[in-house]
Amino acid sequence: MKSLKVENSPAAEVFLPGQMKREIVDEIKDFLDYEAMLLDDYHLLWDWFHLLTDDFTYQVPVRVARERHSSQPLYPEGSYHQNDNKFFILKRLERLETEKAWAEESPSRVRRVISGVIVMPGDDENHFRVRSSFVLYRGRDRIEGDTLFGQRHDVLRREANGLKIARRMVYLDHIALPTRNLGFFF
Repeated sequence: MKSLKVENSPAAEVFLPGQMKREIVDEIKDFLDYEAMLLDDYHLLWDWFHLLTDDFTYQVPVRVARERHSSQPLYPEGSYHQNDNKFFILKRLERLETEKAWAEESPSRVRRVISGVIVMPGDDENHFRVRSSFVLYRGRDRIEGDTLFGQRHDVLRREANGLKIARRMVYLDHIALPTRNLGFFF
């Protein structure tokens, strides 16, 4: 398979299928489906939280518009919609349980489709680099819903109690966010 490298793009690191055993790929796809189910139901967000490693990082960089052959990166370093770790995720979840989480009152109706999953070896036999595409629908009250598109670059780690998410980088396809806030997780 011929590889394609696009400069200044999250796709600059080439992911090629077929480098992992089928049973590992199937396990990771099942894990991502399970995770999507947890994220889609706000009652299950604490269960999702337990899928995160203690050193978990979560970033959603800002995408910029640029000319095709520009040397400017699509996602400038240091510009984020969200740049969290497990502690900040914990605080966000705790806040959702209070009466002060106005952005999620009433709770969003979220549904996501995860596809295009490619699994690559990580730093060692317990780490996996995973790339997946998503379509996320978010509905609020009676207002017409928002649809977001993008790609997730994850690092999964196998720990004693199963797979955990160590890192998530979310590359949105949008220049301007098509939603009022990011009170949900990708």
